[in-house]
Amino acid sequence: MMLRKLWAFTSVCCGGVVLWLLFIYAFQNSKDDELSYDRNYKAEVSRSKRFPLHKSGKRSHYKSQSHETSQQSEQDQPIKLEDVPNVHVTGISCAALFDGNEVERVRAVQLYAEQLKHPISNEEMVSMTQDCQHFITQRQYITKPVSSEEFDFPIAFSILLYRDIELFERLLRSIYRPQNIYCVHIEKKSSSSFKDACRAIVGCFENVFIVPVSISVQWGYYSVLEPEFACMEELWKRSKKWKYFINLTGQEFPLKTNGDLVKILKTYNGANNMEGTILR
Repeated sequence: MMLRKLWAFTSVCCGGVVLWLLFIYAFQNSKDDELSYDRNYKAEVSRSKRFPLHKSGKRSHYKSQSHETSQQSEQDQPIKLEDVPNVHVTGISCAALFDGNEVERVRAVQLYAEQLKHPISNEEMVSMTQDCQHFITQRQYITKPVSSEEFDFPIAFSILLYRDIELFERLLRSIYRPQNIYCVHIEKKSSSSFKDACRAIVGCFENVFIVPVSISVQWGYYSVLEPEFACMEELWKRSKKWKYFINLTGQEFPLKTNGDLVKILKTYNGANNMEGTILR
């Protein structure tokens, strides 16, 4: 039993070191390909913003615009307020909540208890994504870079999923930006209906994909790292533009905006922020 624990700990630690080294390698070598890749990448992002996304069983192919139109970069135009989704909440004051108002907090708790939300099932999510353009609009995804700073600093994400399709969709919606790239790994033990729902969501976005391998993950063992390695390899194949790699699970949720993340990661200047735990 002791040998098994020691092997598990050694595997996770060694895997973490390899992951760190691979990340450093990816970051340093990305600059070598950046100049040659930059033109094609920006053209692809610009094309994805100009044309609506839709679903037709396979990924849609966009028609090219005229030469004059293609020369006009949307990055030269400031983002408009209507480009950023704005959720209107009735019954409570969000400003008061952010200020820590206790009366407003109690009111919000009562309102939540009175208006229980119906969770979205896997089958409902598949139905919702039949019309991708409607889904993206109705769910209020941000489909334009909020700033030139964010556009010039794309981030790569991996998301490891097992269950709860609605939580995954909320997570993706909160971190989604058209200049970023997202790799999704679905746990091998996940239900078939959950996998179908994940594919339906991913199918609506050009910069979101499901990694081809499906691994049965066991906590505390090397299998925890395998999906990360698979996603990093696939992300590196698909894009050399991203600056940093952030690994998430389907049960996490961001506390910072994409703009905040960009500013934080820029201060790292190529350094990494990693944590580890000892398996006892």
